[in-house]
Amino acid sequence: MFLILPILAYFLLFLISRTLYATRREAALVAATWWTFTLVLLTELLSAVHAITWSGLAAGWFFAAAVAAVLAAVLRRKQARAVFAFQASDPLTAPPRLTRFEWLMISGAAFIGALVAITAIVSPPNGSDQLQYHLPRVVEWASRQSIAFFPTHYYVQLFAPPLAEWTMLHSYVLTGGDRFVGLVQWVAFVFSAIGVSLIARELGANLKGQILAAFLCITLPQGILAASGAKNDWVLACWMTAVVFFLVHWFRAPGWLTTCNLGISVGAALLSKGSVYAFLPPIVIAVSAWALRHQWKTVLKRAPVALALIIVMNAPQWARNYSLGGSILGLTAPDVAGKEKYSADRITVAGAASNVLREGAMHLATPFDAFNQRATHFVRALISHLGVDPDDRAFTNYSKFEIPHQYFLHDEYYAGNPLQLVLAFFAFATALCVRRGSQASAAALALGIIGGFVLYCSLFKWEIWCARLHLPLFVIASAVIAVVMSHRFPRLTVAVVVVALISAMPSALCNSSRPILYSGGLRDGLRNRTSIFLQNRNALYFTQQRALKDSYLAATEIVKQERCEDIGMDTSVKPYSHEYPLMELSQDPRHDVKFRYVDVHNLSSKYANQSDLTAPCVVICPDCRDQKAKWDKYLPGLPAAHVFGNLVIFGRTSAAEARVSEKGN
Repeated sequence: MFLILPILAYFLLFLISRTLYATRREAALVAATWWTFTLVLLTELLSAVHAITWSGLAAGWFFAAAVAAVLAAVLRRKQARAVFAFQASDPLTAPPRLTRFEWLMISGAAFIGALVAITAIVSPPNGSDQLQYHLPRVVEWASRQSIAFFPTHYYVQLFAPPLAEWTMLHSYVLTGGDRFVGLVQWVAFVFSAIGVSLIARELGANLKGQILAAFLCITLPQGILAASGAKNDWVLACWMTAVVFFLVHWFRAPGWLTTCNLGISVGAALLSKGSVYAFLPPIVIAVSAWALRHQWKTVLKRAPVALALIIVMNAPQWARNYSLGGSILGLTAPDVAGKEKYSADRITVAGAASNVLREGAMHLATPFDAFNQRATHFVRALISHLGVDPDDRAFTNYSKFEIPHQYFLHDEYYAGNPLQLVLAFFAFATALCVRRGSQASAAALALGIIGGFVLYCSLFKWEIWCARLHLPLFVIASAVIAVVMSHRFPRLTVAVVVVALISAMPSALCNSSRPILYSGGLRDGLRNRTSIFLQNRNALYFTQQRALKDSYLAATEIVKQERCEDIGMDTSVKPYSHEYPLMELSQDPRHDVKFRYVDVHNLSSKYANQSDLTAPCVVICPDCRDQKAKWDKYLPGLPAAHVFGNLVIFGRTSAAEARVSEKGN
């Protein structure tokens, strides 16, 4: 399995980092930083020559590993560690110094991490937008052997920051499938925990506090649910965590290597998710403000290096976005019609305050619907008191404001982090009231997190699934909570850890999309055999879209029987068709199958190449059963139409002929 090549490259980068840093945690994070920089460069360079293929990626990672091996040998031979290593010791590398309670936290976090990893490997990705845009764009890139923009019916497949999906792309191409794409989020999940433990150390937390920070990060209920999927929330959380650590560390030891680490981590964060533009600036400003008075000359001297790395990593994607809609950030709405606008229609104090209430309330959902309804009425009344309509479309999107019902508690799109919200509230209040010693830095970081949340609420519309978007802020807040608890409330740590572990286990075991035990109620979950170990992997693609399962699975069999190597996907009637399972399950290992969107007439049609202008040998057309125009368009060249529910497959071979052909083989 050639996925070993990028893994080997990381291992060698870790060996290099170990010669430069005294702690394994720092070395691990620095190695991940340079590995990601390598991934970005390889992706852009190979894309330029249409070489994002199995052989191209394998050769690229082999070369990267070879360079890393030579550099590691040179550095170790010159004993560079004595020159460059930081003088801090890493208590986590000395097990005899850990108490039983500290081992309990580490063991609990490791157990949850293992459950999430198993889930990510056993279950395929199956969240709605994972099937609508995260993974379809991966398939398009793999088919075109390039990350260049392509004609599509859903703009977000083009302009959304692509770092998470680029990482999935490498795994997808090197392994020939999606078996390991869920591990991208899981790896970011683990590195986020490492990062927050380092932030806690920089803020003055003791050993217990550092472990507590990582533990609180790992036990975020919503984070656990997301960590086995194929989205990008944990990838952003990981790189925002790295930015905070490298920034805080830079002000203590402003070396050139740390400057590069900071620049790469900021570049990676900007490439991860659009919400970073609201979350990150207030945090950077708050953390930097207290130190800039004394180190502004050093900042001016070294900032160009960090800025250059940020530009190198992001400029190509910014240029592609600008070519699409005239903005380096992309379009304001993901859909062609422009109805699902991300940003608020107007920015006002009352509007921002109302969204702060709406967004914060998403983490207050409980297993008791009566409480959720009362809380919804209370928050709606507060918003009305501000002079704002609770359902004002200038500040909200898709639906009326309400706190999700209890059956969403284990859904990765709707679940919140109620315990951590309460802990953050009291920790932030304590740090801001004390503001002395090590807690002064914690207070600055708390202000930055609050500022990022308020800015986000000011710029973006509320959505019913917005709780998941707050994940990076909760991750970084774990460090502040740990610092405050370890200094001010050490006796409460045991109770907090026990409650956090208990509240995390249902998310780890009963994820509604990818359950290890069961989803839904206990009786129904066991009776319906909803565990990922009791279902066929192909069926698991449809956990959230059960109505599509029978028609999609039957359709993919017909597509495979066509033995077509150029398959068109027409989602113009229904852009949110959850088309990824159709793409993945229609592939035949005996043929090199390519997918592309057809009948595209919008801004993205200008990206059509010569192959896009030819007729495909099969067209998959969701929701086209009653669309006469589609039948008139495709039947002359593809006379065999197969209807599965509302889905139509236009092909060359009738169902009877396909069965005969299949038997003959």
